Formats: sequence, structure tokens, C-alpha cells
Amino acid sequence: MSAGPSRPTLGFLLAAVLLLLVSSASAFIHADQAGLNDWHKTLVGTPRFAFYTRPARKGQLIVGTERNVLASLNTKTGDIVWRQVLEPFDELKALKLDGPALTSISGTTALHTRQWDAPSGSLVWDYEHPVAMHSLSAAADIARVNEDVIALVNGNTITRLAGEDGSVSWTVTSDSGATYERLYVFEDAIYAIGAREASSALEICVLKVDLKDGKIVSEYQPPNGHVHSLTGVYLYGDQTTANVLWNGVDRAYRHALGQTAETDELDELFGLKDPRIHSVLDYQETSLIVVGSENKYSVRTIKSSLHTFSGEQASSVFSSASVSGQVYISCVRSGETEADIELVSLSHNDSPQSVFTASLPLDRNVSGEIVKTALDVIPTPGDKSQASGGPPPVFRVFAVTADGSTRLFKSGEVIWSREESLTAATTAEYVDLPEKSMLSQEHDELDELPEETASHSGMERYLRRLRTHLAKSAHYPQHLLKTIQSFTDSKTDSKARSDLFADFFGVRKLVVFASKTGKVVALDTENGQTVWERYFPKSHFEQIETVRAALVRFPPILTLISRNKHSVDVKRINALTGSDISAESFHDIRKVIKLPVEETEDRTHVLALVGNDQKLYFSPSTPSALEAFATIAPQFHLYLTEGIGASEIEGFSVESSNAGNQSFSLKSTWKLTFPVGETIAALGTPSPGDEKVASLGRVLGNRSVLYKYLNPNLLALATIKTTGGVPGAPDFTSTVFVYLLDTVTGTVHYRSEHEGAGDVWPGVPSVFVEQRDNWAVLSYWNHGPEAVPQPELPASTGAENNADGGEALPSRKKLVRKKKRKAGSVGGAAAGEQSLTPIATPDAKGYEIVALEFYESSKPDQRTDSETFSSFHSKRPHVLSQTYAFAKRISAIGATVTRAGITTREILLGLADGHLYGVSKRLLDPRRPIAAPTADEKEEMLYPYRPALDFNPKAVASYDLHVAGIQHVRAVPTKMESTSLVVAFGLDVFCGRRSPSKTFDLLSESFNYMALLATIAACVMGIWFSKRLSERKKVKDLWR
Repeated sequence: MSAGPSRPTLGFLLAAVLLLLVSSASAFIHADQAGLNDWHKTLVGTPRFAFYTRPARKGQLIVGTERNVLASLNTKTGDIVWRQVLEPFDELKALKLDGPALTSISGTTALHTRQWDAPSGSLVWDYEHPVAMHSLSAAADIARVNEDVIALVNGNTITRLAGEDGSVSWTVTSDSGATYERLYVFEDAIYAIGAREASSALEICVLKVDLKDGKIVSEYQPPNGHVHSLTGVYLYGDQTTANVLWNGVDRAYRHALGQTAETDELDELFGLKDPRIHSVLDYQETSLIVVGSENKYSVRTIKSSLHTFSGEQASSVFSSASVSGQVYISCVRSGETEADIELVSLSHNDSPQSVFTASLPLDRNVSGEIVKTALDVIPTPGDKSQASGGPPPVFRVFAVTADGSTRLFKSGEVIWSREESLTAATTAEYVDLPEKSMLSQEHDELDELPEETASHSGMERYLRRLRTHLAKSAHYPQHLLKTIQSFTDSKTDSKARSDLFADFFGVRKLVVFASKTGKVVALDTENGQTVWERYFPKSHFEQIETVRAALVRFPPILTLISRNKHSVDVKRINALTGSDISAESFHDIRKVIKLPVEETEDRTHVLALVGNDQKLYFSPSTPSALEAFATIAPQFHLYLTEGIGASEIEGFSVESSNAGNQSFSLKSTWKLTFPVGETIAALGTPSPGDEKVASLGRVLGNRSVLYKYLNPNLLALATIKTTGGVPGAPDFTSTVFVYLLDTVTGTVHYRSEHEGAGDVWPGVPSVFVEQRDNWAVLSYWNHGPEAVPQPELPASTGAENNADGGEALPSRKKLVRKKKRKAGSVGGAAAGEQSLTPIATPDAKGYEIVALEFYESSKPDQRTDSETFSSFHSKRPHVLSQTYAFAKRISAIGATVTRAGITTREILLGLADGHLYGVSKRLLDPRRPIAAPTADEKEEMLYPYRPALDFNPKAVASYDLHVAGIQHVRAVPTKMESTSLVVAFGLDVFCGRRSPSKTFDLLSESFNYMALLATIAACVMGIWFSKRLSERKKVKDLWR
């Protein structure tokens, strides 16, 4: 009969349609659900430049930040009015505001001068400088003449651009070898100030250029112009002269621009003892110099002193603003718990007077001291100033603190603050909140040692358990009420919750961010509110580890690891409050590893620190930590590498240095040096030991099993090899290699080559690896056949080979055509195969994703018969791979994690266009059939292979939010098997939930709870009524 063969096809189609419906339904959200289970922090970064402007009488604050962002902030609320995010390689070098015109210079490999409309943030024009590489990392500067823009770029080139359209009036380049960084326009000339290398310091150089035609007038070095850095060089001008001031090696000097042989010492000029220049402030048509001498700061011109501030020099920051013919100067000094601000008014006619003094709330332990300010004085209504009997001015001070965060003070009060330190976060860690009863009860029999249990009698243990149950029963009605409310009202406002306890579904946690500025911030995953924050001066955090989860009466503990120049600091803090617990410092440390053992005193995990002397150090440095490690030392292996950019990786075992196991050292067991030119581009992470694997094998359509290769020591990594110049150059080539490496034995189980693959641009990482269970995912940018390396020619030419009857080596074009015909094929390495696996190069440019899966054998139902796994006896895995084209640029990669590992995985991609995108692991399955699916493959519900992954807007986890600059994606399981908690951060921070297989363990919001209760009540009443009828019937039957 013909009906038989059609059943698998019909079942496959129905299952595929059902899967599409389920995946689609689980991916999108309704409009009223936006922001309900997720939150988004829109950030700009730590400001380098700050300007006030008032378009249409509305105050705005224009900032340019370290994250290459131009933004306008509302001065009343701190909200972003507009934001322009430049590319990572488009480094912001200079920014200047002149009325509605905002001019910027940015770039590293290509330099751009752009003009923006300050009120709206729209781009007016963009000019790319055609400069040869001189010092592209040098600072740039901007000056304005009428409406024209004078741009200093590349350290040696000055260009005049028309303000209307950016057209070039003239360009001049200095070939003296000096690097210039500052511009000053005086009379009919432009002065560029820079330096060139001298024997022991830098020597100041001055370049004078004619303003009209751009010709170089002169170039010279003023006397006594030796400085340690150009940060101590300042420009000062008034109506008659233009000067350059600098803090020299021994003294401070002044030089009048254009007078090549004149230099004055400031101690003689100002009459001060050992003066040092702090800053130069704008003052109408002239400038003001802030000079420090004898623990005091004075504000002055070249000729006279105007005002003197007292207080600590090291913590004082100055800024200025002018309004209604008066100039105001603010001096902010940071203390331990507050900041003192003093506002001084200066004018031509009146003597300086103090306008305002106040103390502002500022905790150094939270944000550090203020390092930068911008002053704004709001015009008073009418024509009267304070000096003439008018009302006092209203002023605002925008402050940037050492941790990178910002805040706005208005008349002595904090109006708003922004946690911009999150843009410098290098790592993040989730903290599981404790159950409420866990921190309140006295004992937990499941968490105590056997010796402690044996010390109590049976009656004592019974009474203790009875007291615990009675204490819990007193809180049960309240707990039941909250549970019912969580079911019936999912929109309960979580912002009002101030307690730090876990919720019923386990979606409420703390996510702790650590930044390179020394800031640590803990956010609530329910609402994004800050729970606690700390600032650690001179710390550059690179790792966070949870060394203790919440135990009975004991809070969770986090370990913060910061690396300084020669030392590594290990700080332990309370994860719920951020308070200090302990701190240790170690010198010359290469790597810090969290060990799978606990010390018995505080029940915390032990950290192993690998020193440059090949010895192991431990935190905490206690005998119990040594004893705990001694139990696993014989089986402990580790690998060391310098990370991204390294050319080798080395494995070690541990050996005891003495009989008492008081110290341990490393012994090299293997070393892998990559071929010449290859460097590490991305490192995967072996699956953690506590991550669950739901199934040991994969059931095929014919009911056989393909067993997974679950090697806890397997490391997936990618290397890159490039030659030539930048992408697009004729000699540019790039290749990415994928390795599967056993970190215990050093065995390379698999190596594949992807020709033409690499980073999309120098300095923009595009190669990422995500490793889980028995699979890995690799992403890279494909530069196309033009970037494929030329094959190495043999000793004899192709013509000689033909003469001998051999085959001539194909040309590059022919080689590309052959590879194109192989595009879309499945690459694999069988057991025992060590040769490099070539991957075809499609004739197209774009991002590609490679999916790899590892199995114990290429044949089903074959596996290693052993109860324990050993890398020394493990066979090579059978590796399957498939490549897919992807239309979007990828900036980060991650994967969902669930409690039991049953739910289908989802690959989370951070996209450069500001989205967090989810791709089901079923779409990245290397077993997807290329030909027509067989009956077994249909039974297994495999999708037919397609070389391109379509972009599905419903799979965007961040829906219509623009999450800019995603660099990291972290996922953690919840108590619901269906749901994973995800946070993506880089510039912005986004936190939400992902349910790749839909929330099968949670009732939907539209579920009719009242109908369920009414049905239960009706059933109970029906049973009771039927029972009464049955009893009456029995009685009547007995009386018959």
C-alpha cells in the first residue's frame, strides 16, 4: 500500500510546523510584556569632553566619552536626548562646540573630521583625511576661525575645512619628525604645539602656519623646553600675546609664541615659590591660569593674581563659565564623605568675590574623588547681576568621578547621577540569593559535619528539628499569600522590594559587575536597581569568582581579582552587602584558578594562583586550604597561555615540593607552539563541572544512539594568521584555524582551516568561540577569495611537473573556483584523523558561523566502556562541522544554560547594530542533511541544510531596544527548566529571560485561574452531592 511510506513524511511535516510555531511563539513577546521581565540601561561612557548648550532655551549637556560616543544629556533628568555611537576603531580624539556646530575628530587607521548639529545630533558633513601614516595614535585638536574648522590630525598635518560643507581650503604637513597635539589661533597665524623625542625627555616644538594660505612660517624649539609629558603643556592667550606654559623637568616656564629665543621662569614672573601649572581656564577674550604653590591654588593672569583658594592641592578640580559679562570659577575638593565646592565671581571692574560655598555628598568608598568638572551658570532673569543687587546666580556642576560615573550638582544638591562605570565592566558574575529561612534558622542538619551531628543526642536533634518547623510554619501563611499573588498578578511592582531573598522561580539574583576603573556594582536582575556599589582605588578587575554560595547563617562570598603592574590583589567581599571580608596580595602571578575543593574553616572554595616561578599559591593562605588541595593534587592538571595574541599554550601537572604537602610546584607535561604567524584569536571554556548534561547520547531516527564525546578537559580555540596590510590591500591574506585540544595530554584532536577568514578590521574582534557540552560554535568574518593565501610553490615549476607527466599547480583563480564548487559541504574528522581539514571559501564577504559537534564514534551505538573518563585513554572524537552565512555583524557570543540541561540550547549573538539575537541550536546542527532528507532524518526532525541563516526579527531577545556595544553575554539557569537568565553588556546593559522551548513549566499570563478554582469547587460540590445521593439510595435500598 502506498499509505505506509507517506506516514513518516506527514509526521515530519507536522512536527516541523509544530516546532516552527513553538519556536516562533517562544521568541516574540507582546507589546504589553516589554519591560516586564527585562530591563535596559542606556549608557554613554565616561566623558572626556563636556560642554553646556541651550538650544531653544532648554539646557543640554554635550559629552564625548571614552567609549567613542557623542551624546546630549538633559540637564534636568540626565536622560539621553540623542546619542551617536562611533565604531570601536573610530576612536574619539577631539571635540569642540561652537554654537550649534559640534566638530569631532576620530579614527585610528582612517581619520575623520565630522561636523554635527548639536541640538539634534544629526551629521552635517564628514571629511576623511588622506594622510600617510605618521602617528595615527597621536592626539588631535580643533580650532575654529569664523565658521571654518582648523583640524590637526596625524600629529603633523593641519587642514582648513569650510564650515558649510567640509571642503578643503588648504592642507599643510610638517616633515620635521615632531608630533603636534595642540592648536592655537592668534592674529593671522595658527600655532601648533607638540614635541619630539630627546635624549631623556620630550622637547617642545612650535609650528607657525599662515592662516590664509596654510604655508609654514617657522618651526622651532623654545629654550628649556624639556618635559616629561605633553599633559603638562598649556596654551594661554590674551588680547596682546599668545603663550605656551609648561611644567618642565625642574621648573615651570612661559614662552611667548613667535619669539623663538624668549623663555621666562614662572617663579620669577609670578613671584611664587616652586609654582606648578594646574590648568588654564577660558575667560572671555583672555584666559586664566591656575597655579599651585605652597599647598595653595591661585587663579591669575600673566600680570596679576586674582584669587587664592586654600585646601589640598591633590584633590582640587577647577572649571569656569561666563554669563552676563561675568566669569565664574568653581573649585571642587573631594573629601572622604563629601566634596566642598566654592564658586567665585570675577569681572573686569569688581574685585573677586565668593558667591557660593557648600558641601556635596560624595563617598570615596563608592565613587572615588572627583577628577573632572564642567560649570554652567544659568542666567538670572532681568538685567541685574548679583553685584548690582540682583538675585544670586543658579549654577550647575557636572562632575566625573574616578570610578567613571557622573553626577550633576545644582546649587549644592545632587540632581541626578549616571552609573557610567558599567561601560568599563570587564566581567560579571551572578549571585544566587538565599532563601529567607536559610539565613534566619540556627542549624541545618543537611549542612553540618557528621562529627557535629554525632555530638547531639536523638532527643536534641528531634527538638531542634521541631523548633525549626514551628518557626517555618509561623511564616507559612505569608509565604502562601505571596505565592498566590505571584500566580494571579505577574505585574506586581518589584521595585518596592528591599529584601535580598530568592523568589519562587529563581529569576531574582544579583549580577555583579567589575570594571577596569576599580568599580564594583551589584544590580538586581528583577529591575536593574543598584543594590550596592564599591570603589577600590588603583584596581583593575579582570575576574570574579563565587567562592561560597549562601549557607545557613552565612552569606555568599565573592572574590575580586585585580591585576596591577607586578601584583595580583585578591579581595573577598560579602556578596549581599559589598562589605570587606579579607584581602591578600600576591606578586608575579600568571593565572588565578578556582578549585573544586573547599577549605573547612569558612566553607569557601580555594583559589590557586600560578606564579611566574612555576609555584602554586593559595587563597586563603591557610593550612586548611593546602590540605584541601592536597586531596586533588595528583589528578590536577592546568594549562597556561598569555591569552589573545599568544603563539603557544603549555600544560602542567602538579608535584609536591616536600613530603608534608606544604608547597606545590608545576611540572611541564606538554607544550603546543603554533606555526609561524598563528596567534590565538579566541578561547573557548570547557563546560563547568556543575553544568548538567541531560543526555549522554543523541537518539537517531532509526532508534540507534550516537554517543556524545563529553571530555571535561577538551578546549576549543581559534587562531588567526594574517599577512600583508589592512583588509582590501592587494597583499592581504587571512586564515582562521580551529583546534580541539586536550588540556591534560596536549593532544590535538582536531584542526581545521578556514581560508579568507579573520577579523572584519584591525582592532575589531570578529572571531569568537562558544563551547558547551559536546559542541562548539565559531564565528568570523569572511574576506572572500581575495584574502585566500597563495599556495606554496614546490621546488620545481608547474611546467616541469607537466613535462614529467604530473599535474600543474592550479592558479589562484582556478583554486577559488574549485573551492566554490565545494561550498556548503560538511567537514568532518573521523577517529584517529590528524590531518588539517580544508574548508571551502565561498565567493562572498560576510559573517559566517561554524557549528561543530563531537561524538565518541562515527558509528552509532559505539562508546568507550568505562565508568570513569581519562584523557590518557580517550580516543579521538568524531567531529562534524557545518558552516552558515549570517547577515549581521557579530560582536559577542554566548549560550543559554538551564537547570537540568533538558531545554534546547539557544546561541545568543550580540550584534553590532544593537541587538541581542537568539539562534536555536537546532538550526546550528552539523547533521542537517545537504541532500533530500532520508526517512530516518525526517524521523529525527532534522532541518534540511541551508547555507544561510535567515534573520528572524521575532528571535531578537532585546526586541526594539537598541543595546549598543555588546561585548559580553552571560547566561545562568533559574529554578524553571525552561528559562535562562541572560545579561548582555558592553556599552549598554540589558538583562532578560530566554525560553528557547517556550515556558512549558509555567502557566501563561492569560490562564484563567478563576475558572480553574470554580471547576475545582464544582467538582468538590458534585462529589459531596453525589455522595449524599448515594448514601440516601443505600438507606432506601435497605428498607425495602
